[in-house]
Amino acid sequence: MPALVTAILSAAPQGTAGAAGGLLNATRQGGATLGIAAMGALAGAGTTTGSAYALLLSAVVCAGAGAWFARASGGHDHGPPK
Repeated sequence: MPALVTAILSAAPQGTAGAAGGLLNATRQGGATLGIAAMGALAGAGTTTGSAYALLLSAVVCAGAGAWFARASGGHDHGPPK
């Protein structure tokens, strides 16, 4: 998670780091809330199929987020200077 915060804040225009950090935290909290609700609804179906769908959905979301972040970063190394 620290790498994501660093990438977001380093990409933000000068003087907007506070707003970018706030937006990042709000998005993380909203996503976590929706994710927990969706996983609970699927897993709470009372069958093993519901649990399987919940795990599949989480894998798809993680893969999609990873692909989006890789594309959004454009292959740039946002780490510390070498």
